[in-house]
Amino acid sequence: MVPVGSLTYYGSRLGWPDWLYTGSSLAGQDGPPPPHISTADDLIISANLFAHVGAAALAVQSISGPQPAAGSVTRLALAHAPTLKEIFSYLRRMLYLSSPHSRPVMGIADETVFIGLDGAVPLGGLLDYLGLLFIAFHYRVIDDLNFADAAGATITLTLPEGPDSAALKQLFRCDVRFGAAANRLFMPAAWLELSNPGHDAQLWAIAGERLRAAEAH
Repeated sequence: MVPVGSLTYYGSRLGWPDWLYTGSSLAGQDGPPPPHISTADDLIISANLFAHVGAAALAVQSISGPQPAAGSVTRLALAHAPTLKEIFSYLRRMLYLSSPHSRPVMGIADETVFIGLDGAVPLGGLLDYLGLLFIAFHYRVIDDLNFADAAGATITLTLPEGPDSAALKQLFRCDVRFGAAANRLFMPAAWLELSNPGHDAQLWAIAGERLRAAEAH
């Protein structure tokens, strides 16, 4: 079982449409899902979102929505972490809990850091969309702290060039390359030290405690 996380955000924004749970064990249910769902249901519901809403529209919601597409504890961490490095570390640990079918990656080479998403199991074309949302979410975090210099990033997507490409290039204020071998976001390593003006040590500690409790289960 995995926490629903961002699926609750998207479902609420869409008004819990009938098609959202189609094919899952929640088919026929109205309103929000339970706090935890099976990994299979998580993938099925994600696939329904991509099929009915589209990649570009979901990416827009991830970047331009009034709040991040994440659960309440993750939003608390995003708001009060001390630096971008701690935010990325927190998100990586949270993703291991919420998406065991995916594997977040991060590395540094030649003063450039990259983050990305690979499949922990074969995901086929679904990885194109999961990778896009992963990149979009992390781009938003960077943009919130470094709006003036976001063009210094580079994004590679496994999503092929297609109808959504123009909208995605406009959405991301940096170089975007489609049909790549992996979903990656590259940026100067110095950005990891960007400070968060909203940092609150006590609230950040609470977010850490909640994450450790979830990891212990």
